[in-house]
Amino acid sequence: IASIRIGVSPHAHDRAIDAYPWSEDSSRFSLRYMLAYALIHGALPLTAFTEEGYDDDRVRALAQRCETGIDDEFKSLTGSGYSPGRVTMTMVDGTQLEKVVYSPTGARKTPMSAEKVREKFLSCATRAIGEGTASRLHEFLARLGTQDSLDDLWPMLADSKD
Repeated sequence: IASIRIGVSPHAHDRAIDAYPWSEDSSRFSLRYMLAYALIHGALPLTAFTEEGYDDDRVRALAQRCETGIDDEFKSLTGSGYSPGRVTMTMVDGTQLEKVVYSPTGARKTPMSAEKVREKFLSCATRAIGEGTASRLHEFLARLGTQDSLDDLWPMLADSKD
């Protein structure tokens, strides 16, 4: 990969930082970091937004080849709630690959699968209550509409890490 161009709407561009992250908070707003991380490691887990995540020489090197800007197609979009994006990758031989996403995964038009929701839930909840309790909590919540009582819920929320 010779270079990567990340094109977004003005709203998304105004909220992003055009630098490699230096803190956990900044890692959540660095488009070049998140894209480089995803290309190398796949979908970003919560651990990607920690020092361990952004202290990665391979990700840092790829992020240096990324640039962000407002995409011409999206420049007239205003407000939040609609954040399309375009990634254009130029390979060292000059070949270009491009992907445009008009509706991100998890949006109303492109909902996550039940398995992806479960993965994301466990990724978040495990940090607070441990893997076993997080898994039991997810199963309980997945059947919330059919539960006769919430009595089993409260102990799971109070559990310390497994």
